[in-house]
Amino acid sequence: MPQVGNSWLGVWLQTTGDEERDRLLSNPRTVPWIRELLVASGYPVVEASMTAVTIQSQETVDRSYDGSWFYAMR
Repeated sequence: MPQVGNSWLGVWLQTTGDEERDRLLSNPRTVPWIRELLVASGYPVVEASMTAVTIQSQETVDRSYDGSWFYAMR
């Protein structure tokens, strides 16, 4: 993830199911839209352009990580 000053910024989106996650991941506008929201909220443009975006579903977390977001995010 990019470093912004002394901090790092990553955006995690949670969906209910894999289908919704896959739809968001396949849409080429998803990540730019999130970065645009950051800029509109006052986050610096350069840092917003480097912000990591991760999208995961509760369905996958339940199936692959015994329902633990802690383990899924590691």
